[in-house]
Amino acid sequence: MPSGFLKIDRYFVHGCHADPARQAVIDGLCATAGRLGARVVAEGIEDPADLDHLRSAGIQLVQGHLLGRPAPAGSWQHQPCT
Repeated sequence: MPSGFLKIDRYFVHGCHADPARQAVIDGLCATAGRLGARVVAEGIEDPADLDHLRSAGIQLVQGHLLGRPAPAGSWQHQPCT
């Protein structure tokens, strides 16, 4: 994993606060990333309840419309989840 990041797709993030299956996937990916020494980025954050769940799962970085609208290539930054 040369980049040092593991990105969780919006498909798993959207609605994760209320979906045990999505929570299990997120927990497993976080555990895997931890063993690899990678940081986790969750994308597609649109719901405050999902953001709260991701924080409790230990996600370090997030992206999504809840935090900011899309920007031109090269001008973006990951947002801390804290």
